[in-house]
Amino acid sequence: MDDRGPEADRGSGHRGGALKMVQLRLMTDDKALGERVLELLLPVLEDAVQLQASEPTVLTHRAGGFRAVLDVRPATADEELTTALRLRRERHLDSLLYEVGDEVELKIRQSGYWVHEGLEDEGEDARIHYDVPAGTRGRVVKVRNYPSPNPYVVLWEVHGHPEIGVAQHDLCRASTRSAAR
Repeated sequence: MDDRGPEADRGSGHRGGALKMVQLRLMTDDKALGERVLELLLPVLEDAVQLQASEPTVLTHRAGGFRAVLDVRPATADEELTTALRLRRERHLDSLLYEVGDEVELKIRQSGYWVHEGLEDEGEDARIHYDVPAGTRGRVVKVRNYPSPNPYVVLWEVHGHPEIGVAQHDLCRASTRSAAR
């Protein structure tokens, strides 16, 4: 214990000014195997919310094999949150199926209302009701590039042409058969 007291090195990742880390060493006589394992290990460490890892240092090996060292430590609460949010965003964006301009069809009826800002300012009933039946065709006009329960804004081909946010599971690609209707 130093003069900072017993709490100085608890949970902070620091002790006496030095960062506490663990070294992971990869060593093998088979260079290709070592490189492949490192290639597989790096994304796992990058996605590990509770760990922070340094860039690997590849060392020389006497017999032409493979040696690498990585420093690994527990992540701070801020680092955990940052990694978790990055992963959530990446996985959300990777899972989106439709793009702006795609023709889609509604699987399930959508009804509700949105508030017209201009009418609201005038003191009138500012609710604009919409009812979009299942099977209605529309075009994706916006894709929200952040986690959202309704990542697609679709302009529907029904009376009033409502433009509403829709969940991915409520859509399918518009079939060519339905386009001929």
